[in-house]
Amino acid sequence: MKKQYLGWLLTVLVVLSLGCSLGSLTEKAQEVGEQAEELVEQAEDLAENAEKLTEGAGGEEEDAPEAESDEGEIELDPAALEGLDSYRTIMIMRFEAEDGTIEETRMEMSATREPAAHRIVMAGGLSADGDSMEIIQIGNQQWMQMGGEWMQTQISDEDVSSFEENLPFSPDDVQADMLEEAEYLGKETINGIRTRHYLLDKQLLEMMEATGGMAPGEVGEVESAKMELWIADQGDLPAFAVRMESEVEGLEMGDEKVAKYFMSWDVTDINADITIEPPAEATSGGLPEDIPAYPNATNQTTMMGMTSFEVGDDFETVVDFYAAELVSAGWSKAEGGMSMEGLVMDPWTKDERTLQLTISSDDDTGEVSVLIMIEGEE
Repeated sequence: MKKQYLGWLLTVLVVLSLGCSLGSLTEKAQEVGEQAEELVEQAEDLAENAEKLTEGAGGEEEDAPEAESDEGEIELDPAALEGLDSYRTIMIMRFEAEDGTIEETRMEMSATREPAAHRIVMAGGLSADGDSMEIIQIGNQQWMQMGGEWMQTQISDEDVSSFEENLPFSPDDVQADMLEEAEYLGKETINGIRTRHYLLDKQLLEMMEATGGMAPGEVGEVESAKMELWIADQGDLPAFAVRMESEVEGLEMGDEKVAKYFMSWDVTDINADITIEPPAEATSGGLPEDIPAYPNATNQTTMMGMTSFEVGDDFETVVDFYAAELVSAGWSKAEGGMSMEGLVMDPWTKDERTLQLTISSDDDTGEVSVLIMIEGEE
């Protein structure tokens, strides 16, 4: 489906954001050079599709204490994640066209507090080229896989996804009277958690009419719409959305019409033993063992046999470092290099492998950037 579908659904159904770190990843990837431009464009497209994807919390508890709650009142806790150590969410988004064609996307996200880590696996129509996409974030290191290729990058502290920052459904994201008028359907146990079950149908239609989608006139007449919420109702857990299901029929988007749209969101594995690790394919520092990593390098990006980063030392110090360290690692400098003020481009060889080293200095800031491109098998 088109990006406009995703944008509208994220607005209406409160799928919250991991987008800042993806945007940072894309900006850093552009620095790798002309040979990486095609992949960077793909990453930018993916960032647009992946923006406004999410965080939540959930899991299973045995013999949990009962909560004292008003049966007809939804009281979501905006700080629900603060007392949790880990969680996993599973989202399914499905579009059915008038001709019966179905497009489905599944996303699973895991998060741990210590160490601070997130993992997202996305597959289906809204992921890259319909294939799977995976993002792993541990501290300020991020790995992203699409099309079978891994990209590694460093992200700034402000772009690191917070464990506490989002819930699948928050009072701040919808009109207040929408929750007040929800129909209470009773108590149920969902994903091992005692919950209160609510139905929103009239309220969802009113919200869709009020938001108007991404732009005025973009969302036309809707035949029917409903949303069901299951809110945690246990004394040992905060009040958060354990499950959310939404269904819209007859959704008009410009000249197109979606016969039926369905979305489900489940929260599981609260405080479970979840392990999030770097991908096995990722090498230490993004470089093979026989290529020296520069000390204290920043803004590092690795993809498709290329690694780029910035260093705080002066240009000549960096040039001298690699001239000495590559020889010590068994590399031989080949002919055809180029050197001028503020720029060195040298080819190196070792066995059947070649390495292209580019070191450049910005004339205005003096900032030194390094690009290493490797061809051939170790």
